[in-house]
Amino acid sequence: MVSVCLRELSSLKEKKHNQTTGFIGLKDLHCVKGCYPPSLLKAWDSFNTQRGSENDRPDFFNDEQLFLILEFEFGGRDLENSNGQVRRLGEQ
Repeated sequence: MVSVCLRELSSLKEKKHNQTTGFIGLKDLHCVKGCYPPSLLKAWDSFNTQRGSENDRPDFFNDEQLFLILEFEFGGRDLENSNGQVRRLGEQ
């Protein structure tokens, strides 16, 4: 169901009617199961040290945990790092 919704939202920029450019395209979607691997925990720790995170360290999930991995096309700079400088569509 999530996959259908995301693909529909991503396709809004290509439709003739009810078109919008406000959604970035979904490139791929995966459902995976298991604990966070050590390499991802190390990357999480590095990010948390450098920039801080409001989330809990993801080392408490067990091997039955399901995750959705959403791969989107590049959507521009994230809002957390925009320093209050958000441009409107079409502005340089």
